Amino acid sequence: MAVNENELAIRSAVQALLDAIGDGWYVAQLVLCMGLERVDAVGDIESAPWVWAPKSQAEWMTDGLLESALDLRALSELVDDDD
Repeated sequence: MAVNENELAIRSAVQALLDAIGDGWYVAQLVLCMGLERVDAVGDIESAPWVWAPKSQAEWMTDGLLESALDLRALSELVDDDD
């Protein structure tokens, strides 16, 4: 399956971030998880979780990345910028 322009742009942006870190990693698979917000017609704020993965990526890869993210989050420490 061909890579579309949106996927290419997302991969390029993530790769640029990895290149800036400089550890030699490259994007193989990816999943984006975000919290979205918008203001509706009456001025209320709506929020929703949003997940995106490339259509060409196998579902088992996407599922594995999401599971790994939960494991990594459980093991990580939050960094307080005020310290």
